[in-house]
Amino acid sequence: MRYIIIHILILVVFFQNSYSQEVRLEAGIDYTIKRINIELATELRKPSIINNDYLGLIQTEIGYEISKRFDFEVGYRFKTNIEEFYPESHVEYNNKHRLTFEMAYNLKRFENDVKLKDAIRYQTNFSESGKIKNYLRNSFELNYKLTNNFKPYIANILYYNIDENRFSEFRIKLGSEFEFGKNSLDLFYIIEIDIARIERTRYIVGIAYGFSL
Repeated sequence: MRYIIIHILILVVFFQNSYSQEVRLEAGIDYTIKRINIELATELRKPSIINNDYLGLIQTEIGYEISKRFDFEVGYRFKTNIEEFYPESHVEYNNKHRLTFEMAYNLKRFENDVKLKDAIRYQTNFSESGKIKNYLRNSFELNYKLTNNFKPYIANILYYNIDENRFSEFRIKLGSEFEFGKNSLDLFYIIEIDIARIERTRYIVGIAYGFSL
C-alpha cells in the first residue's frame, strides 16, 4: 500500500508542475454481461488558452470479447458545444459526431508484470461545418502491474488521415490507473504532436473516474 501512496504523490506533484494547455475531467460507468461490455461516459475539457469556455462530450462504447486475446468495439461520441475551439488539424476536437470501430489485441502479461496491447481503429468524424474526415488510428500501450489494482502505463497513438493520404498526428500518453473495488481512477498526461505543424503541439493533463456496475 505504501508504494501506491508514494506513486500517487509523485503523480500529483508531476501533474501540478507539468505544463498543459488543456485540462480534462472524465466520469463514466460500465456494465459487463458475459462477453459484452457497455460504457457510457461524459467529459469536460477546459482549454486554458480560452477564458471561461468549456467543451462537453458524451460518448458510449459497446465492446465484445472475441477471445482472451482479441476485443472488438464500436463507439459513438457527441460534442455538446457547437463552437470549434481548435485548429482543424486536431482530429479529436472539431467534430460534432464521431463513429469508431476498433479491434484490439492483448498479449499475455509477461513474468515481469509488463503487458502489451495494440489497437487499430477506424473512425469517421462529422464536423459542425459538415465536413467528414476518415482516419485510421493505431494505439500501442505498455502497462506495468505495480500491484493487482495499480497499473502505470505509457502509450503511443498514431493517426493516419485516409482522405489526405498522410499521417496527421502522433500522441504520447503517460498515466497510472488505480482500481479500488468497483471504482477506478486514472491520472494522465498527453503530448499531442501535429506532424505537419510541430508548433501546434499540445500538452494535456487529465483525470478520469470510472464505476463498474
